[in-house]
Amino acid sequence: MVVGNNLKKPKLTDKVEIESVEKLYNYLNSKLPISVDYKELYNLCFSLFCTLDILPEELRSLKITKGVLTHTFMKIAIIKNVAECTTESDWIDQIDNFLKFSESRKRSDITRNELNKNSCQ
Repeated sequence: MVVGNNLKKPKLTDKVEIESVEKLYNYLNSKLPISVDYKELYNLCFSLFCTLDILPEELRSLKITKGVLTHTFMKIAIIKNVAECTTESDWIDQIDNFLKFSESRKRSDITRNELNKNSCQ
C-alpha cells in the first residue's frame, strides 16, 4: 500500500488548471523534437518551475501549478517514450525535489548573508 504517494498527488479538479495542462502540453509537444530524453524534460520542467518567461507571451498567463506541471510532463514523457519518468508520482517527486532544492538554497543564502554580515562587524 502506497499511502505516501497518494497524499502528495495533485488532483486537477479546477477547470482552469485542466485547460492550462492542455495548452501547455500542446505548445511544448509541438516544439519538442520527436526524440527527447529524460534530462531534457527534467531541465525544461525545472525551468518552467522557476519562470514562465521562456514561454510565449500568450501562455504566460496560464495557471502553472505543481499539478499542471506534473500532468503536462507525464503526458509528454508518455508520448515521447521517455521511460525514466512516465508516471504521475515520478513527476511529483521531481517537482518536490525542486522545492527542496529551492528551500535549501534559500537557507544557504540566509546563512551566507548572516556570515557576511557578522564578518563585516
